[in-house]
Amino acid sequence: LSVPGDVSIVSIHNLPASEFTHPPLTTVNLPARQMGRRAAECLAQWVEDDIRPCSICLDTQLVERASTRQAQNTTGFKPI
Repeated sequence: LSVPGDVSIVSIHNLPASEFTHPPLTTVNLPARQMGRRAAECLAQWVEDDIRPCSICLDTQLVERASTRQAQNTTGFKPI
């Protein structure tokens, strides 16, 4: 199989090496520092106030490189 001809590949964490693979790897850039800080805040709140851990939603960024291509419609149906 060829990438992205037959399959598309997406990774997470946007490691520096992702840029130098063949083909360059599309990744999702996660805000690791923010994730750790917010997790620690929730844990501290849970310990201090006996409040259950909170749900956190953070922004991510798709870094498009050459390991993906636009999906093709093979069903014959037209999107609405």
